Amino acid sequence: MLFRNIIFSALLVGLIAGLILSIGQHFQVSKIIHEAEKHEVTKAAFFAAQHEKLQHTHTHEHDENTWAPEDGSERFFYTTVADILSGIGFATILISFMAGARTRRAQNYSIPQGLLWGIAGFAAVFVAPSLGLHPEIPGMEAAALEPRQMWWSITVFVTIIGIALLAFAPSWNKLGGLTIIAIPHLVGAPNITTATFTHPDPQAVIALTQLHHEFLWATSITNGIFWVILGGLSALILSKWQWHNETE
Repeated sequence: MLFRNIIFSALLVGLIAGLILSIGQHFQVSKIIHEAEKHEVTKAAFFAAQHEKLQHTHTHEHDENTWAPEDGSERFFYTTVADILSGIGFATILISFMAGARTRRAQNYSIPQGLLWGIAGFAAVFVAPSLGLHPEIPGMEAAALEPRQMWWSITVFVTIIGIALLAFAPSWNKLGGLTIIAIPHLVGAPNITTATFTHPDPQAVIALTQLHHEFLWATSITNGIFWVILGGLSALILSKWQWHNETE
């Protein structure tokens, strides 16, 4: 019964939160990405003009063979599907943790408590990794993908442990939670030592830098709303479980 409740609840919560995230991204994040991609295309054209005609032809054919969703409805559709799947996955984890904590502590959740859980998820999955690896826009230079993925995963994992210690451990263990959270940041994220933007046009670099600042704010706001909704709806559903059990 508990497993079925978690799955059905995660599907509902993830669907709602994922749709809201997609709408926010469509109106705030996507337009920044589209604008940055224009400069990325300009950069490619600039370097293509410096090569021989044969090399230019080879590059052009390579780009044509690389699939990507078309701008507009197709891109919005795939983004929405990805956001909903992410929402369902995160909702499953969040509801499982919340249900487990409620069982151990005989705790009945209110929506404000759910919002705190959502904020904790936002801190672990978005804020903590972003302190070392900033969200990227097209045209940015970055370190190799595998080390960044590894650092991101470790940071999320230890931050979750640290937040759990801060929330549930005895007072004398809470300092350990802060120490654990700090470890990946003391080690340092795998970042490049060269310039973030290497576009040959200085005006493009200025524009991309401004777009990156806007992108950081837009992704922070949309992801924050996403996690707050996840937490609030998860708490609401858990409270309905409690009501259902009491009336049986």
